[in-house]
Parts: sequence; C-alpha cells; structure tokens
Amino acid sequence: MVMKMQSIEEMLAIIKSNPNTLGLVEYGSSDESDNYETGDYDLYVILRGKAHDVESLHFYIGATPVDLNLRSLQEVRSMPFAEGFDMALLDGRIIYDPTTQLSREIEKLRDRQKKHSPREYSEHSIAYARHGHKHVFNKLKGRLNTMPLLCRFLLSTNIYWLVNTYFNVRNIPFRGDKHALNYFKENEPDIYQSIEGFYSAKDLQEQFEISERLTELVLKPVGGQWQDDEILAFGNEETKDLIKKGEKLFQELFMYR
Repeated sequence: MVMKMQSIEEMLAIIKSNPNTLGLVEYGSSDESDNYETGDYDLYVILRGKAHDVESLHFYIGATPVDLNLRSLQEVRSMPFAEGFDMALLDGRIIYDPTTQLSREIEKLRDRQKKHSPREYSEHSIAYARHGHKHVFNKLKGRLNTMPLLCRFLLSTNIYWLVNTYFNVRNIPFRGDKHALNYFKENEPDIYQSIEGFYSAKDLQEQFEISERLTELVLKPVGGQWQDDEILAFGNEETKDLIKKGEKLFQELFMYR
C-alpha cells in the first residue's frame, strides 16, 4: 500500500528526515518549487547504506509521477564513470547534502568522466544502423499511396530511432528526448529544422523525402545511407575490418569462376 503524501515538498521532508539519507539530487526539468501540472519529478536519493538491489521506485503523488532512483554513497564512489541514467548525477542539482560528502564524490565522478573514453561504435552496429534506416525506405517506397497509415507509423518510429543513432555514431551520451532536441537546436540546426519540418508536413511524400535527408545527415560520419552498389556485412561487436571481410566473402560466393 502506497503511503499518501500531499506534495513533493512533503515527500522531500520525509526523505530528508530518514537517518539513512545522505543526499538528494534533482534531475530533469522540474524542481521542487514547480507546480508539477505537467511532466514528472526526477530525484536521486543517495543512501548511507543499501542492503537491497532495488535501483528505483516509481509512484504518484497526486497527479505527479515520481521517478526516484536509489544509490548508496559507495556505489557512487565506485563508479569508474557515469553511464545510462547515472549520467543525471553529473548534471543534476544537489538539493540536500548536510555532510558535503555527496558533493565531493560527484565532483570526483566528474573528474573520472572527463578521463573516460567512450567505447567506439562498432563496425557491426554501424552496418546495422545504415541497413536498418535504409530498410525502412525500401519497405515503404511502393506503399505511400496504398498503405499511408503504415507509412506514417514507420516513418515516425524511424525519426526517434534516428535521434538515438545520431548520438550513438558520434559516441555522445544520449541524455533524453528534451536534451536531444535542445542539443540539435544549438549544434545541428539542419537536423533540428528537418525534424520540425517532418512533424509539420501534411503530405506523406514530403515526410518521406525529409526522412531520407535527415537519415543522410545523421549517418554522415559513418558513410551516410546504405547505397545500392554497396555491400554491407554484419558480424558482432568485436569484429574488425567488417567491410573488407564482407566484400571478400561476396567474391568467394559469387565470383569464384
């Protein structure tokens, strides 16, 4: 049974009074002074000790959904670098830290993060992305007039995948939808305008053409869209020289005479 709390402020007061609470970090666009009529409330609770493997709790306070992440101080201390949801610790707002231990550990985590080199996007993943995005267009080319609902559905889905692909191929951490759109607006105006144009376009053919242009922009660092005269090969995350190996295998299969 969920304990009924009347406000975010009441929830924060209860958490702060818990002797196991070491610190609190807000993340996301909402903060404790908001009225929460839209969106949710995101919070990290840093505990002195954690004797369970639960990493987050999700519940409602009134009409406001709360995402509450749980980490022990030792877990923060032992992170070689932040990844996934824990990236929020680097950008979040510390709203409770009576011992200042949390501030010190997050500062150390930021230092480790600066020295961390992200794992390069593998040749297999690049081939998979180039094939997958082109596959959407190949699948829809002859169906724009006969199956418009399917086309709009798959094109819209592909836009979201393209947003994730952009960050993956550039080894930039993906920090959520709002951050991605703000990043494009500030750093990639062509991509931002293409996304804006896609959702404002009424004509399906126009959406299709915008999607193709956007795909080329997103995949530019890894060769652009898959071309008709190009052989792609899949392997695994560790495979090297995948293009050469794929072309060689193609020759062995079809050019042996």
